[in-house]
Amino acid sequence: MLKIGIAAGNYVNADGSTDTARLRRYGYGCVDYGRLCSTRGDLYTLAEEQALTLLRQEGDALRREGILPWQVHGPWPYDDTTEEGRAAKWAHCLRAVKGTAALGSSYLIMHPVMPYGFGGPEDADKAEEMNEAFFRELCAFALPHGVTVCLENMPFKAQRISPVERIAAFVERLSLPNLAICLDTGHANMYRGDMGDYVRCCGRHLKALHVHDNNTRDDAHAIPYVGSVNWEHFKEGLRDVGFDGCLSLECNVRQDYPPHLAEEMHRTIARVAAYLADI
Repeated sequence: MLKIGIAAGNYVNADGSTDTARLRRYGYGCVDYGRLCSTRGDLYTLAEEQALTLLRQEGDALRREGILPWQVHGPWPYDDTTEEGRAAKWAHCLRAVKGTAALGSSYLIMHPVMPYGFGGPEDADKAEEMNEAFFRELCAFALPHGVTVCLENMPFKAQRISPVERIAAFVERLSLPNLAICLDTGHANMYRGDMGDYVRCCGRHLKALHVHDNNTRDDAHAIPYVGSVNWEHFKEGLRDVGFDGCLSLECNVRQDYPPHLAEEMHRTIARVAAYLADI
């Protein structure tokens, strides 16, 4: 039985800290920490040591309540299309690495470098060169901090470093000790392949998950079994590669749900996670 976790979106207190009581109530033992995602948030505007102190305190508080900050979502949004944008992103990434370590997490989830934007045509060779330079440097910085950078597959079909097969080949080719893969099942499903095959493609490099569903047309971040992913094949793939990390969901309940229905939805989502984690 894998540990289960969820992106923190619906589990945030008014002060920005994680609502551990609600996570425990639904049976989660881990959280995908999101406060380092927003580049406009306080963890990037505070002085560095102040931000790191806050993260150490929150990491300690999470563990006291039995919640592991299993993975951290890296900075987003950002602009890779200009030198200025890439420089700003780099500064955010350095803080995110330090912040991940301060929180007591080992995994920082990062999107590929997208120098030509999200959907347009690209010079694929140039984009791959930029990704290689970026991730070599970021992983070298992260290594002494004890942080593994997990490269996430994306749904952008015009880009080379986007589908699972390309992400896996890229990570295998670089062969860095702290570069791994975060498999985003919703992004992968946009390519209409078999989810078990995608898991096996990641193989030993698979260290983190973003688990959600869709209809192959929209990145809906829907609850598993609402879309078209074959979840039994997904579970088979996890067994085949010996995955022993956290089954981490990246779907949440809409804020405008009536309270009594929202409670039922939260419980249902957690039960789905527990079922998927039973491999």
